[in-house]
Amino acid sequence: MRQYYALFTCNEWKEFSSMRLVGMFSRTELIKIIKKRVKENEFGFCRDIKEINEMPIRDIEVSLEYGHIIELKINEILN
Repeated sequence: MRQYYALFTCNEWKEFSSMRLVGMFSRTELIKIIKKRVKENEFGFCRDIKEINEMPIRDIEVSLEYGHIIELKINEILN
């Protein structure tokens, strides 16, 4: 099973009704897009963005402002 992450934009309270899908990403791609959007002021980040590579996904999600991450496990077995 592979691990992917769905990234959403949302309001500051992370209400599901405010969430809009940005995309589904691998961990490497997720970190890359978050860094880009923080730099463009589309997301906020409560910690030093330089720490993001070493952070667990849950800590990234908690530190992310105006964004939400959902972990996905995708089974790629085909019959």
